Amino acid sequence: LYHGGILIMNSLSPIISKVDQHDLMKFLQVLIARSKSYRFTNILDIATGVHDESIQNSVEYLMDGIIEFKETEMKNMVRLKGFTQKIMTRDWVEYILRDESIHIVGSFMEERIV
Repeated sequence: LYHGGILIMNSLSPIISKVDQHDLMKFLQVLIARSKSYRFTNILDIATGVHDESIQNSVEYLMDGIIEFKETEMKNMVRLKGFTQKIMTRDWVEYILRDESIHIVGSFMEERIV
């Protein structure tokens, strides 16, 4: 019946700063459950190190998988957490953005990570 789609919340920070953690979790639980029933993929953006760690952990718990990005020593790094599919590595892996695509650097090929 429903063909699905993508629900993107560009930043949870404004919501987190305005509401109680309990209310936030109730809202996200209902939102994610409802959108999954309509075959939507949920993408939520949350900055690490800005909010209380318990809030970040609670939000991560609701998700099927987490894609983390960070920049260290002028390198862009990506790591996958969660996901039920077999993933070859859950370590930080360097990537380079070229045009509109992500290229994995080093001995890992994209197929070996996901």
